[in-house]
Amino acid sequence: MPDETPPACFTTAGVARGMMLAWPLLLSTGAGGLAMGAACRQAGMSLPLATLFSAGVYSGTAQALALQLWSAVPPLLAILLAAGAVNLRYLVMGARLATLFPGLPWRSMLPSLAIYGDATWLIAAGEAERGRPDAGILFGASAVTVVGWVGGTVIGHGAAFSLAGPWAMAAAFIPLGFIVAYIPDQWRGRATGLPWAASAGVALLSLPFVAAHWAMLAGGAAGTAIAVLRDDG
Repeated sequence: MPDETPPACFTTAGVARGMMLAWPLLLSTGAGGLAMGAACRQAGMSLPLATLFSAGVYSGTAQALALQLWSAVPPLLAILLAAGAVNLRYLVMGARLATLFPGLPWRSMLPSLAIYGDATWLIAAGEAERGRPDAGILFGASAVTVVGWVGGTVIGHGAAFSLAGPWAMAAAFIPLGFIVAYIPDQWRGRATGLPWAASAGVALLSLPFVAAHWAMLAGGAAGTAIAVLRDDG
């Protein structure tokens, strides 16, 4: 039986669909951006620098880590190494995207690769596995989260916003809740069961020996490797 999956593409319709699917993330990333803006202000960053920080780095984990190391003379090498370590999972996620959008010119993927995150990767991967391998979905969904994150940073810094207590906890769990809610759409029976089990198992087994972000990277690498081998087979 011939493969009926359409070829990978990048369309404006896909961008629009990605934005539609990701609009709830505008609220969660905006809330996180508010907290980041306030933290940047407390660390002594100017508003332009805080805005550039969120737009250029665009990683809550890496930015929070960098702020912990921030000083009058920031240790740039230490910040770069730490940020690189916590973001290594994107290498694994990017490798998976290559299998979901085969043959797509790198010029079409590069803008999305610069701004995608965990939740928007999940959206695009789910759409591709359901027969809609449109990289525009990844870009559109990611653009929504960029607007929320950078816009929230500007507002949080400029308005002297403080996100604390229950609100901080709620904002932290909104993206996780979105991802958990999206997981059932990703389920494909045994085809997904083995990679998921491998990811969870390797990550849990690694936790006693390495930091959480390294355990997450190991789990993601194991699951992706199995998924790629399964697809090639």
